[in-house]
Amino acid sequence: MTLSAQQSCPICGEANGCAIANNAEASNCWCMEVNIPEELIEQANQRGDMKRCICQACAESVNSLAKEL
Repeated sequence: MTLSAQQSCPICGEANGCAIANNAEASNCWCMEVNIPEELIEQANQRGDMKRCICQACAESVNSLAKEL
């Protein structure tokens, strides 16, 4: 399956699971329940991918690392 740019994570390139990119309501998206670390948003912005959603796996991996510190 080929992902559109809007369906892929700007960090890892895997499916981001974005509800909006999949024609669903934003309120149904996984990101409404998870903190997206500012450093990941900045990484995406630096790559020029400000309009692509970060995937849950990338968000959770950074959140897990932060909890360990």
